[in-house]
This record gives sequence, structure tokens and C-alpha cells, in this order.
Amino acid sequence: MLISDLKISKKGINTMAVTPLTNRPVPPNGDASRAMFVWVTSSPSQDPLDTDTDQQNLINFLDDANVGCNVIFLGIYQYLGGANWTNAKRDKMRQFVEAAHQSGVKVYALAGNVDWAVNQAWVTKNIINPVMAFNAQSSTASGKFDGIIFDVEYWTDPTNYPADTNLPKFCDLAKAVKKRTNLEVGCFSAFYLKDNSGSRASLAYNGK
Repeated sequence: MLISDLKISKKGINTMAVTPLTNRPVPPNGDASRAMFVWVTSSPSQDPLDTDTDQQNLINFLDDANVGCNVIFLGIYQYLGGANWTNAKRDKMRQFVEAAHQSGVKVYALAGNVDWAVNQAWVTKNIINPVMAFNAQSSTASGKFDGIIFDVEYWTDPTNYPADTNLPKFCDLAKAVKKRTNLEVGCFSAFYLKDNSGSRASLAYNGK
């Protein structure tokens, strides 16, 4: 075992570190990028970040010949969101983000819920502030998220979350987050807004 294979902490030598890929993943079909959603659950057995081995398996999977994934939308709520944040969880997520970046993979913080467009104060406190703190506490660029992507999907419940009010409010949220964080901000594609009849919901935003 080489010293370079070990993770060094203030307490001394502990667990195996995650080894970045030697070559960056190459998306298939000549595409410039290929993205993958990685949801993180509260169950350790289903958590892709739980152990060094779990993280290594995910990193290796990105370079599979049939995968070629160079962008990750990484679920953050179970590690950083609201009251879930602990320094141990932060460090575990930091390790993966650094390994992904050193493998040539961009990492976006992923989170969302149906009511976020109309609960922006909660989103700021429980999602945006932790993401900003996570980035601020990294001493290098490789330990920071590249951006934020929302998975809100309020259009699946048009009765309680009508598109004509929630979509403009979500646009306001995205603009506010972009201005405050100076990060790239995206949203899970809103294909549910179009139904099988060929019609789709319309909305007005800033007079357009």
C-alpha cells in the first residue's frame, strides 16, 4: 500500500481515499456532455456517497464505456440541507466533489420540491445558504459545486401548484439564486407541461 493511497487527517492515517479517474469520461455519440442525476437517500445502504468504496464505485461508473458521464447533478439535501448538515457529512461530500472534479466531471448541487417556487425564504435558508457555505469553506476550486439545479416538478400537481403562478415565481427564484451565488442555475426539464393533446400551458413573465 502506498502513502498516496491513504487519506491523511489531523488524527492521522485513516480510511482509503477515493482515486480520481486517470482520463476524463468521454460522452458517447460525439456529444459534448452527458449528465446524470445522482439522488442521495437517508439509507446508508442506498447512499452512493456513504463509504469510500461507494464513492469509488460511482466515480468508476462514470467512465464506463457505455456511460461516459462528465456532468453530475448530485442530491445534497441529506448531507447539507436544513438541519442535516454536519461537518462529517460536509467532508464526505467534499471528498466526492473533489474526486469528481479531478476526474474531469462537473458537479451541480441538486435539490427541489413542489412548493419551492412559492417558499423562497425557506429555500434560501435551507438550500442556498448551505451550498454557499459549502463552497466558501473549500480552499480550492475543485472542492466547490459548479452550479445549482432545481428539481421542482410542481406541474405534476396543477391544482395546488398552477403553472401560471408557480412558473413565474420559479423564474424569480432562479434569477435571485443566480444573482446571489454567481453560480450556474438550472431546472429539471419541464416536459410535463405539455400533454398528449399537443397543447401546453402558457405563461407571461416580465411582459413576455
